[in-house]
Amino acid sequence: MMKNKFWMMRWSALAVALLATAMLGGCLGLLGPRSVEIPLQRLQAGLDKKFPLTQRPLALIDIQLSNPKLVLQPGTNRMSATMDASVAPVFTSRVWRGTFTLSGLLQLDSARRAVMLAQPQIDQIALDGLDPAVSAQVARGASILAAQIMRDTPLYTFGPEDFRYGGTNFIPTKIVTTASGLVVTFSPENRTN
Repeated sequence: MMKNKFWMMRWSALAVALLATAMLGGCLGLLGPRSVEIPLQRLQAGLDKKFPLTQRPLALIDIQLSNPKLVLQPGTNRMSATMDASVAPVFTSRVWRGTFTLSGLLQLDSARRAVMLAQPQIDQIALDGLDPAVSAQVARGASILAAQIMRDTPLYTFGPEDFRYGGTNFIPTKIVTTASGLVVTFSPENRTN
């Protein structure tokens, strides 16, 4: 009798453990993609930390950029930033002031756990009194500067809590721009070991 009771208790404990495992596995299987919203203000704050910036591309022109204003282009995964610009060729004492508008494609970088800007380009240069002959040099220098500014610079870095939820590892799989921020979709990581 004592032996039967012992085995019944063991089988009961085993059954409870198997049931708990099955339920936990079922719950984890129900964890699907989840979204993390990043407000425009947080993206702007991250960009503000990188400015003001001074560069001398092509060793011919001093370019100073400040006060970036970030704009997201809804549904396109693109952003643009218009910034105050001061341009001074090294061979003259003249300084042109105005704005540069930079744009690019937002991409997820899982290895860096960040949102990065790919394919940065200068869309518009508006400088007061700029001579057309100098404008081409400024445009070339500005394009180099745009690539330098944004290459390897995260616009937003995710926290560790974004990659783990409910005991499951998640990876970013999709990004969508809205007028008020980014919506990043995280999906459960599939482990096939």
